[in-house]
Amino acid sequence: MARGPLSDEEAARLAREGAPRRPSRSGVIRAALDVNVLISAFIGGADGPPLKLIYVWREGRFTLVVSPLLNELTTVLSRPKFERWTGNERAALWIASLSAGGDHRDDPDTPPVGIRDPKDEYLVALGRRTDVDVLVSGDGDLLEAELDGLKVLRARRVSGTAVGVRTTG
Repeated sequence: MARGPLSDEEAARLAREGAPRRPSRSGVIRAALDVNVLISAFIGGADGPPLKLIYVWREGRFTLVVSPLLNELTTVLSRPKFERWTGNERAALWIASLSAGGDHRDDPDTPPVGIRDPKDEYLVALGRRTDVDVLVSGDGDLLEAELDGLKVLRARRVSGTAVGVRTTG
């Protein structure tokens, strides 16, 4: 069976540990990650920016804002095309680790914000309602949208620093 970047043991450890270490410094950013970034972290290579971003979060260097969007992640990872990565309850463990360590927020109302794909409006609404500093996505509709005060970056543009997470232009 092909494996994602995490071994079964690592996925189980992340789920057992629960919340990541809490940031000890004030000013650590809050970020919401699009489902596409979470999927890329799960199935991508160990050196990929999405998984590196998850490890930075696990170190407590930023706050991950989650919502019932984790239900979408569950639905997507249950599709047949992901079977080779999701065996032995790996997907359930992955989602449990995100849930255990995330800052849970209710799904916001999603008023239209004028982006090309209306399915992306929930993430923008979540970001605005919870005052995130950055949305992390690989979705071109979000990356190209003018979102007045809400920054959207690719995972590779968000890098860890000693004081938290620095977002690069």
